[in-house]
Amino acid sequence: MSAHDSPQSLTQKAHRHAKWLAVWQSRGALARTLYPLSWLFEKIVRVRRAAFLRHWCAQYRMPIPVVVVGGIMVGGVGKTPIVARLVQDLREAGFHPVIVSRGYGGANAANHRMEATRVIENSLASEVGDEPLQLAMNTGVPVWVGQDRVAVARAVCVAHPECDVIVSDDGLQHYHLYRDIELVVMDERGVGNGWCLPAGPLREPPARLNSVFAIVQHSRGIAQNARAFAWMPEPLNTPQFAVNSTLGDAYALLDRHQRQPLHAFVGQKVLRCAGIARPQVFFEMLAGEGIAGETLALPDHAPFDESLAQSLSAMDFDVLLLTEKDAVKCLPWVNSHSELARRIWVVPLVVAPNVDWTDLSQQIVARLRTIGD
Repeated sequence: MSAHDSPQSLTQKAHRHAKWLAVWQSRGALARTLYPLSWLFEKIVRVRRAAFLRHWCAQYRMPIPVVVVGGIMVGGVGKTPIVARLVQDLREAGFHPVIVSRGYGGANAANHRMEATRVIENSLASEVGDEPLQLAMNTGVPVWVGQDRVAVARAVCVAHPECDVIVSDDGLQHYHLYRDIELVVMDERGVGNGWCLPAGPLREPPARLNSVFAIVQHSRGIAQNARAFAWMPEPLNTPQFAVNSTLGDAYALLDRHQRQPLHAFVGQKVLRCAGIARPQVFFEMLAGEGIAGETLALPDHAPFDESLAQSLSAMDFDVLLLTEKDAVKCLPWVNSHSELARRIWVVPLVVAPNVDWTDLSQQIVARLRTIGD
């Protein structure tokens, strides 16, 4: 974080992003003004996808199946907990999965490096990305990152001959990597105003939803925007599965085995902090657990570095509650800011298995076994 990136300036960036997300929920004046650019963007997206479908552009098939967990929506639909739960279910079904990711927020993406890198628990989020490090620490399976997903997938197949399925965290639009199963994760915003960037929040038009294996409607306790679902494709033939995520017990940043139920923080002087695509979702979920207090909204992938640690140390609170995605970025300075670190508790977001999730998981397993045969 530079000298200019104070918590206040980072919060301003997060608020600007939130305003754009709000613009994209309706077809207001600003969205309509930008629509000509969206029309052009959508045409380019359609031509690009057609080029891969018609084999004008190369797709690379791996010797093992590839499952892509992605989205067509900008702005944090909650893919990471879905990936983590899917990997857990695959392991329980007897598979040996490996996760690949681009490593958003890390040096691999920022410097456009092409080489594949394995993420381990001692990796730095600033180098490999926050979400891949979170997955590496939580899932117990190999996690690899790199800008070129094909190169990463190839490296995985060489380094882990025992692995029999690749799970790609995001990458729905990275068509060079052939995929056997595509899952699209959506949240309460649906498809927003139904328009592609920049007038809307979509990377691909809503019709893309009819070409995937399944749609995961991911709820985090936030009310659905019914208007946003009005722009879904008609008819929508893809199976949809409603999945809920909840906040788990918090654990101490300095000791993952030291846990507290969330109600233990009710009544304390709490600072709720999040550097994710939609910090307000985290804040509202905590509020639903009775946890009030100040909030600090930071941009997605915001660096939790020494400079921010110094700023946080000067703030007045008893407990700082963070997401797991943000917590992994704090690890390099826990010793130099031990007083702050002792006040930090990490709140995980976990998929709560239900009938829909069990059904989807079983269908994925069955499909993978068919491919294997």
